[in-house]
Amino acid sequence: MKLKLLDYPAATYDADKMPMWPTALRANGYHTAMIGKWHIGKDAGFGRVWDHQRVWNRCKHTDNAHAYYEAELIETDGGDAVLVDGYPTDFYTDWAIDYVDGKTRDPNKPWFLWLCYGSAHGPFIPNGRDLDTFPGVSVDPPADIFPPRPGKPRYMQKVDTWKPGPMGRPILEEFHTPKGSTVCLYGPDISDWNRQYQQAIKALDDNVARLMKALDASGQRENTLVVFTADQGFAFGQHGFATKMAPYDANIRPPLIFSQPGTIPSGSTCAEPVAGPDIVSTLVAQSKTADPWFMHGHDFSVLLKDPESAEWNHGALLALTGIEWGKDTNHFPRLIKHVQGIPWRVSYSKGKYKYIRTFEKNEIEEFYDMEADPGELTNLALDPAFHDMIRDFRDVTLAELVRTQAPYVEHLPSMFPLTDRIVENYKEAGDPDRAEQEAEIDEERRKLKLPFLAPFHPLFDLY
Repeated sequence: MKLKLLDYPAATYDADKMPMWPTALRANGYHTAMIGKWHIGKDAGFGRVWDHQRVWNRCKHTDNAHAYYEAELIETDGGDAVLVDGYPTDFYTDWAIDYVDGKTRDPNKPWFLWLCYGSAHGPFIPNGRDLDTFPGVSVDPPADIFPPRPGKPRYMQKVDTWKPGPMGRPILEEFHTPKGSTVCLYGPDISDWNRQYQQAIKALDDNVARLMKALDASGQRENTLVVFTADQGFAFGQHGFATKMAPYDANIRPPLIFSQPGTIPSGSTCAEPVAGPDIVSTLVAQSKTADPWFMHGHDFSVLLKDPESAEWNHGALLALTGIEWGKDTNHFPRLIKHVQGIPWRVSYSKGKYKYIRTFEKNEIEEFYDMEADPGELTNLALDPAFHDMIRDFRDVTLAELVRTQAPYVEHLPSMFPLTDRIVENYKEAGDPDRAEQEAEIDEERRKLKLPFLAPFHPLFDLY
């Protein structure tokens, strides 16, 4: 895959080298449609990927790229962009209902609709009708909103987005975005920000309900698989963040709901972690379409029938390489282009456990019991009782990177040696001086006769 960023959010890609999976559904007889936000590249795919499209193309119309909650430049079926007034979540839904009702599709074909709401992306502007909702909301600050954060990597000791305000309450004066900054409508307190965010979410809730009502009325509900999800989560104070991208669930975990009455057990939940590529593989399988190429994900249709199925034996691999993709990640540059101070990293979740390692030289790994510690506050990598399990997760993570052909797999930097003395320093200090810490690491490596740059390999044991 190769996506080239120009001046954010402008981007281009080679459609031959970066094909999109809905083309396989289209080739299999499906009528395909995309409505809403697009930021993958100037080429939005009409006529190649989509039979019908009403798109807000942020990559192409960069002067309008900030307009998440105002008039947007919309292209319809490859035509010229037209400025559409209103609240985008509302008019996206209007167009989606027209599609469901057969007004903008071939009624003789099965169909696939990708509806891409921009809400609730920053700056979290509510619909005017919702400005009086959720009065007096009060939010308890997350436990680790302020540093230090003992047991976590070095970069985590520097995360200080929120500041102590009156009575020690966390405040955030401005929310920064690539196109500017936003001041909360109600005040800088964490409760004020949460109120505004939930108001933006309410517009999304109301419109999803409106779309589902239209689907019911069309008589297609039981024959339609509905998937509700997002591209990531968003931390509001957890671990000190007001962003996505970091490897913690508050930052990256989106909602995921599959619904099809009569086929998927109503009201059931599944505890198994899955990743975005798994969703794609599952939708391809559900549409009875052959895999168009080697797929990184796994079809979890078995979990839709039985959320506790013993047939499922996969974990979820998630990686972040900043603003570099594809062949640009086949080495580690001297200065990695971090995004918002968050280093390149990989995580692997399976069952109730989650393993994280950053791609920083000589950095500590992280390991969490997500049932006992859903807030990811206690790093079990500091507990020798879990070191054997961490070895296993490390091995599986490497195997998954190899299986999915990660270009950087041969170049991963060394990990932090978890000797007793170093572990105690992490537990007690939380934010040790970097120079002193690296000197200790070098000394420990000399004692252990380890090379300074140890390969990331399942047979190479640092414990």
